[in-house]
Amino acid sequence: MLLFDRREFLRQSVGAIACSGAEQLFGADGPDQNRAACEVLLPRNRVPVGLIIDDSTCLVNLNRFAMPQFAAAFGGKNKNYDRDWK
Repeated sequence: MLLFDRREFLRQSVGAIACSGAEQLFGADGPDQNRAACEVLLPRNRVPVGLIIDDSTCLVNLNRFAMPQFAAAFGGKNKNYDRDWK
């Protein structure tokens, strides 16, 4: 059984990545010492959004829409293109 699910893994990994560079950013003295030296500049004053896209969606679309086109392009010679996409 898994120790944690995908959401918990992402939550833990984002937290670890965020904390991994804190000492290099702020130094060993802590965040209060170098706070004035660090300024976050957002592009066009907007907060960027990160999206995680599942690759299985792309693979399903490839099998559903591209495989018949490959079969037509190769004249039906390759029987691998005639499989059910599901």
